[in-house]
Amino acid sequence: MTYIFMVSIVALLAYIFQGLNSPPSVNPPLDDANEAIKNGVVSKLIKEGGYSFTTGQIEAGFNCGKARTVTEKAICSSEATAAADRYLNENYAKAFKKLPPSLAEVLDKEQGDWLRRRDQHIEKNCISVAGEVKKTCIIDYYNHRSKALLQTGNVLSPNEFMSVLVLDPPSNVRDKPNGKVVCQIKTKKRISVYKKPEISSNGSNWYWTRVCGEWALIHASQFGS
Repeated sequence: MTYIFMVSIVALLAYIFQGLNSPPSVNPPLDDANEAIKNGVVSKLIKEGGYSFTTGQIEAGFNCGKARTVTEKAICSSEATAAADRYLNENYAKAFKKLPPSLAEVLDKEQGDWLRRRDQHIEKNCISVAGEVKKTCIIDYYNHRSKALLQTGNVLSPNEFMSVLVLDPPSNVRDKPNGKVVCQIKTKKRISVYKKPEISSNGSNWYWTRVCGEWALIHASQFGS
């Protein structure tokens, strides 16, 4: 009896001690996540450690051990979301290498714009009021961008291109100004070219196009509007 009594007392004291050391609830008393974001509650709780994001050994396309922002910690909250980030980084690097230098610069700027939109999307839509990360919400957003990056020819905004008419075929499309012929346009038709021209050493204008199935240049004299 004495032994059972002592065990019960120890168990009771342990329970009380655990209760005293448990952190108070930090769930924001708001009706929806949008209000939490708008009022800065989510960011505040993240900074104060209110959300229990696990960043342990998980690695995204960045160092999760240095995750500081709401978005970074949400991405590092699971292996699945971190993997989506790694996969996107790999696809971005591949797309960047496939583009001509001038178009790669455009892609770099567009990727920066996408990252800003990603942060807004995750904070607004992918974190519940209780601080739970909606993994599918993040992964779907990432997959949409990764798919675009895999289709290198479509990754740049359509606004960066213009439709022109090849006037007097056959017209040669080359790998560089006055360089090797990549393909030949044999019929009079409209093609899409990048708006900003490449200037050759003699000052003539060449335009990037994917009419050959890869990036190549067509001279301005070969087409009209």
